[in-house]
Amino acid sequence: MPCFGPQVVGIVLLGMLHDGTAGPEYVKRGGGVAIVQAPTEAEYPSMPETALRNVDIDYVVPSAMMGSWLDEITRGTVPERRVDIPEDLKQEAAIAERVVETTEAVAALGSQVPSPAPTAAAASGN
Repeated sequence: MPCFGPQVVGIVLLGMLHDGTAGPEYVKRGGGVAIVQAPTEAEYPSMPETALRNVDIDYVVPSAMMGSWLDEITRGTVPERRVDIPEDLKQEAAIAERVVETTEAVAALGSQVPSPAPTAAAASGN
């Protein structure tokens, strides 16, 4: 599985609730750079605020400067370094890519939780 480490830039823009935390966390854990839009100018600031509270964000940038900022940081020399991807991120990527194909691989994901199958009467509404 390829890892692009410091070549990856994750950006959190405006948004509601706490959806802005997982992406930059994974980017940082994989060796990448995390950027958030300045919450003070965001119409809906809770996603960048949540990311700032929970992740070691590299840059906070106003949206008007985002394009030039990205141009500047992506033109620099990217350091050559090997990044070891954490096992939990490898596992999540494999699930997302649908490469967990054997019953043994599925069993290794965790314990099954029993779920009762619906009866024919329940399915028909009787």
